[in-house]
Amino acid sequence: MKLLAMITAKKLDLVIMDQNTTAIFLRQGYIEKSIPLTDTVFFKKAGLKEPVYAGIIRNSERKDAAKAFLTRQGVEE
Repeated sequence: MKLLAMITAKKLDLVIMDQNTTAIFLRQGYIEKSIPLTDTVFFKKAGLKEPVYAGIIRNSERKDAAKAFLTRQGVEE
């Protein structure tokens, strides 16, 4: 519930999530698309084992900053 409140209040710009959560966020319209992070510097430095995805929250007022963060992490849209 706290996550949904943050989305509604436009306090959240970017989410990093597993495959199941990504499917839910896409279906519910919270994000427009998911960006796989598996082959990125971010993924490798974090030492993650399972695939994760990034998504920019649809109602974010700081989409450019979220995109810039992803670019700095070696993520290409």
